[in-house]
Amino acid sequence: METKDSPLSKLHSKILNRCWKQSGFRSLVVFLLAALVACHASGQVQQVSDSDEISELSQWIENLDSPSFAVRQEATNRLGAMGDSIVSQLETALEHERDLEVRSRLISLLTELRHVRLKRQLNEFRADPDVQNDHGLTAWKPLTERVGATRVAKLMLIEMYEAQPNLMRFIGGPSEQLLEAMTKYAVRNSDQRSRRSPGHATSLLLVSVVTKERIPDEVQLQIVQSVYNQDFLLRLSDPRWQTENRKLVGAWLLTLSRELSREGLRLAVQFDLPEGIELARSFVAIPRQDPIAFLDAMRVFARHGTEQDLTLLEPLLDRDDILIETRMPSQRRAGSNQDFESVPLWDEGEVLQVQKRDAALAACVLIRKLEPKDFFDNFKVEKGWEFRFTDIGFPFSQQEKRDTALKRWKESAPKSEPATKSPASRS
Repeated sequence: METKDSPLSKLHSKILNRCWKQSGFRSLVVFLLAALVACHASGQVQQVSDSDEISELSQWIENLDSPSFAVRQEATNRLGAMGDSIVSQLETALEHERDLEVRSRLISLLTELRHVRLKRQLNEFRADPDVQNDHGLTAWKPLTERVGATRVAKLMLIEMYEAQPNLMRFIGGPSEQLLEAMTKYAVRNSDQRSRRSPGHATSLLLVSVVTKERIPDEVQLQIVQSVYNQDFLLRLSDPRWQTENRKLVGAWLLTLSRELSREGLRLAVQFDLPEGIELARSFVAIPRQDPIAFLDAMRVFARHGTEQDLTLLEPLLDRDDILIETRMPSQRRAGSNQDFESVPLWDEGEVLQVQKRDAALAACVLIRKLEPKDFFDNFKVEKGWEFRFTDIGFPFSQQEKRDTALKRWKESAPKSEPATKSPASRS
């Protein structure tokens, strides 16, 4: 029970007296500390359990604004020695403090104590076989929702926190603060592309997926550059890492705007990401389309499209926009000593064109799982070579062959059975 002469009662009186005598934000900080002490008395705050320690904490925070440099320095050292259990109290003090030197000291203390706490949390998290225990790492749950609670996911999370601790700590907080932190990071690191580690890339990917705010395209471009870091690309190709990392990249693709469809479609094709189908569906509605991105969109349709997507693709069969045009050189492949798995049968000097309708036709053929050789008859297959979804850009050398292929497609459409008349209608 709190008595008149108890340390807790004396602290209450001292703090309240300061609130009467002072004005401004520092008074508010002192008042909030009084509230924290009151909560402690009711058993709601357990971080600092001894009333003497509470009184000491309040005094040292107050001494950060002392006129004496020696007192301010001692207060800084004493607060640092209290450990990471006082982080929330220091954050509260910083939030309402306007004095530049006091803010600088609080920020320095918070940086040091957060580092100590994070190091302890990561060590406990790394050693714990229980994948359900996040040890206070707020990013673990949203990460497992995207990639699963696996050993590789744990290693990914540790790398994220080690690479970007100041960014990762905002996960779990307001989306506005998370977006602001990511934007500051992107601006600050815009000239350090070559030094980014896989942890930098995955931390940015996770933050972009978690935030509910629209991410500016200039920030997304920084993320694209991080993804194309050589070390992270190796992760996407390494069987030990690729499943979880590809899932995270796939989740990020869904946050891209139409203006960044080209970058997203390229990644979707390169790493066979099924989430790219949403980008492809959005891309075909864009009036002016980049030719290379269009080919990538058709590749994604061919790999992950469904029968329902044919309604988006069939109108493209009338588009004769030229995507690629090549004039074949003399002595092209015919009679050469080179060993080719597929040998196109075109004559030297012929002009080969890939039009939008050619790529769209190839996507339609593969979606419906038809035989490509029945449509693209200007090549022959050798040594078991297969027509893959990445071969969307196969050209036609003559318009007559293109017209024949398009006619075959129309004839291949499933015939709808005529409706059977009911007995009542027959009568």
